[in-house]
Amino acid sequence: DSAVQAIKDRTMILEAVQKKEVDTTGSNEGVYYHLLREGTGAAVSVDDTVTVFYKGSLLKDGSIFDQTKDKPATFPLKRLIKGWQVGLPMCKVGGKIRLLIPSGLAYTIRSRSKAIPPNSVLVFDIEVLASKR
Repeated sequence: DSAVQAIKDRTMILEAVQKKEVDTTGSNEGVYYHLLREGTGAAVSVDDTVTVFYKGSLLKDGSIFDQTKDKPATFPLKRLIKGWQVGLPMCKVGGKIRLLIPSGLAYTIRSRSKAIPPNSVLVFDIEVLASKR
């Protein structure tokens, strides 16, 4: 049941914050975020195409499942998981943000890859290089 999973995910995130395993600046629509570096450019909009460096890991064990290497990635934000659509607008161009995304705003019971088990809370460190409407 998705409501039960949402409670489990929120509890897992808040316990990690309490244990100082992760830090948060706040939350928005269920996504917890921490501004690692304040950007000086325009605020990101959900309608933007963003160019970013990112690293995605699992909250439960810190294992990295995806990341950019030498080249940044460019995506229409509306095509990404809901957690990015909710969290990334909390950042400005030039900024860096950490998003703690509950499974309901990520891949839920689906598994995008064998590195991401169903109902996983995801952590993304995202540096926003550019944002265009």
